[in-house]
Amino acid sequence: MDHLDPRSSKFDMDYYKKTHMPLVQKNWAPHVLGFNVVAFEEGPIQVHTSIYFADKASLGAAMAKEGTAEVMGDIPNFTDSAASTAVGGIAQQV
Repeated sequence: MDHLDPRSSKFDMDYYKKTHMPLVQKNWAPHVLGFNVVAFEEGPIQVHTSIYFADKASLGAAMAKEGTAEVMGDIPNFTDSAASTAVGGIAQQV
C-alpha cells in the first residue's frame, strides 16, 4: 500500500515517524511486513510511504482491525493535506 502526501502547509515529519508509524505498526501487527518513508525536497509530493503486506488478504485483515479507526483518526495530527493511497505489488526490484 502506498500513501502519497502532496505538498501542504502542514506536515510534521517528526510526529509522523515517532508517533504515527509506530501506531500503524501497533494496530496492524502482525500483518505489516515493513515500511519505508521517503521525504522529497522538490516536486508535487512531499512524502511517499510504502507499507508492505504479504498479500491483499493481509492488507484486508489489517484494514478490518478495530485499530484502523485510531490510525486514520491520527492523520490530522501530522498533515492537513488530502493524501492519496494506492494498492499494488512490486513489478521490479533490483
